[in-house]
Amino acid sequence: MFVPRRQAENAYAVAGTLRTNNAAASLRRHASRQTRLIALQCRRVSAIPGKNDPSPPAAIPGAPGQGSQAGAAGRWLAGASLHTSRRLERLAGYFSPRLRRPLPAVGGNDLRLLINGNEAYSAMLAAILSARQSVDVEMYIWRADAIGQRFADLLKAKAREGVRVRILYDSFGSLNTPRTFWRDLQSAGVAVEEFNPVARWRRRNPATFCNRLRLLNHRDHRKILVIDGQIGFTGGLNIGDEYVGDAADPHHWRDTCIEIRGPAVARLAMLFERQWHRATGAKRLTLPTPPQPPPVGHQWAIVLDSRPLRTNHIQRAIVAAVRRARRQIEVTMAYFSPPPRLARALRRAARRGVEVTILLPSQSDVRAIYYAGRSHYAALLRAGVRIFECQRTVLHAKSIQIDGLWSTVGSYNLDLRSFRLNDEVSVLALGREFAGQMHQAFLADLSRSTRVTADQWRRRPWIQRFRERFYRLFRWWL
Repeated sequence: MFVPRRQAENAYAVAGTLRTNNAAASLRRHASRQTRLIALQCRRVSAIPGKNDPSPPAAIPGAPGQGSQAGAAGRWLAGASLHTSRRLERLAGYFSPRLRRPLPAVGGNDLRLLINGNEAYSAMLAAILSARQSVDVEMYIWRADAIGQRFADLLKAKAREGVRVRILYDSFGSLNTPRTFWRDLQSAGVAVEEFNPVARWRRRNPATFCNRLRLLNHRDHRKILVIDGQIGFTGGLNIGDEYVGDAADPHHWRDTCIEIRGPAVARLAMLFERQWHRATGAKRLTLPTPPQPPPVGHQWAIVLDSRPLRTNHIQRAIVAAVRRARRQIEVTMAYFSPPPRLARALRRAARRGVEVTILLPSQSDVRAIYYAGRSHYAALLRAGVRIFECQRTVLHAKSIQIDGLWSTVGSYNLDLRSFRLNDEVSVLALGREFAGQMHQAFLADLSRSTRVTADQWRRRPWIQRFRERFYRLFRWWL
């Protein structure tokens, strides 16, 4: 029987749509399995009275909480009800149907929020001092100033004691650090590698002419410190004197770091191993698997990473959580020029009644991205987003807190460079306890900030409008 061509094409299209929908449904069921597991573990809880909680917190099965930690055991979802666990499942359910291998959440961690260089550097130096087997450092900027020399001296002393010390620094970020600084470390037994050298003659695998510009833009923006595979640090802090102090003046910046103890550290160690493998050019079929640290706490975390031309787990997690937010979104960001998807998600969240508050710098070390980011203010203010600018010092923190349950701290900026060009890392924390710490730090920052109103923004001078529009043209390369 003869079938007209248009009817045949329609039949093929319908059959293809049905196959696509069935495959997407299957992948969606597979991708949400991990989040359902988290929710089920939240629902099957036994009450352990907390010392300071008016209602009994939920204890996660298998999470340590004996002895002195019994009062805080399971407080990551204090009083976890069916409603709360479902909200958490919505926020954590960033797993796209196109991701065949969702990243798992890891429980049994102890997460500690570190504010500014005084807290972060003290904790880092103390952890390095306690190292017995290995110290791995991956840093974008490492300056040869007072704090940089202090870290270097301690690492050299540890290398002389027989501890394996490895340093991976970004060539462009640490461009002003003299070569003698690295040679002194190497002479003390520290293994030092340069990621993607700017100087062509120092590259292990010289690129062709067409790939040179792409390689020059590919930077390792991560800040990772792993000690003995048991303690991990990441966040926005580089190693330099500008991060020292408590953000009291423009010469001492405001930044945030997170300390991790527990099974999630293994993911940080694996990210360092992979990056070290790429930088050294070692021809190894399989990378060594870092040992899994034992559970030491009760908090859940996911260590996310992103690389150019790869699935950007960090951006997907942030966009999905913003779309699912119901109550509040608190963003603290150093460099803000969001991709269209994220900017649209923030505006839509504000329009549906979510309290969206964004804290941005009033002064920046990168003026181009500063003005490109301010070009988004008008659209965000029209949608009802509250915008504050940090005063007194340079804001360099990168953190987000949503609905008192979902938090992230890392090196990832909400700009197109982090989205497309840089290697980044971020820790996603699930639970009320860490989100409460993030909220308190956010309120403290707002007390030292000024709000940008719509009327004030409409009256800004024309030269500022020109700079915003001009630098926005180059936002894909900033």
